[in-house]
Amino acid sequence: MSEQPKLTLNEDLRRLWSGGTLYGVRCQQTWGGLYLLERLLGAHTFKGVVEYGTGHGALAVFLACWAVQQGLTFVTVEKYQGGLTTGGVTDTKLLLGKLGVLPQDLDCLQESTAVAMVAQVPAPRLWVLDNGNKPLEAALVATVAGDDDLLAVHDYGTEMGDARIPAGWEKHQPWQEQADSIGSKYLVLRKVKVNG
Repeated sequence: MSEQPKLTLNEDLRRLWSGGTLYGVRCQQTWGGLYLLERLLGAHTFKGVVEYGTGHGALAVFLACWAVQQGLTFVTVEKYQGGLTTGGVTDTKLLLGKLGVLPQDLDCLQESTAVAMVAQVPAPRLWVLDNGNKPLEAALVATVAGDDDLLAVHDYGTEMGDARIPAGWEKHQPWQEQADSIGSKYLVLRKVKVNG
């Protein structure tokens, strides 16, 4: 029997990514991204989680499980819900329903959606932004998010860069250092704290 390679959350983990599935469902996250979200949820006292961009639903199931386990409010928003995996053992719509989550058919690129999420989901919130236009999503959410909310914006370095960080927000160190070191593809933002 050959010895198993030692896994670390760096280049080895990125290299061993299984081709993009979670619970057997196509997933746009890296293992580093899932690990970062796991750590953020475990380290903060969030009362709610909002996901923009349900996609195939794998990350929504992951976040919904966290919400059920910790007693958090969870909402996932997707304008185009045709991507949800349905039928068979990996029916994410069915899994989300069993977890008490109904994906909301709202446009993430409308300010009214961000306002609706603030009304539905108690603060402090973790906003996981991974829909079609991350800079616009982040800008809209930043205008309504609470002082203790965090934004985890996916596709950092490609669709979302430092020049597009919303006014009044900043990278959350040391979370950003960890996000970068494990290849999470996330930009972690918090509101700038004003002294006085």
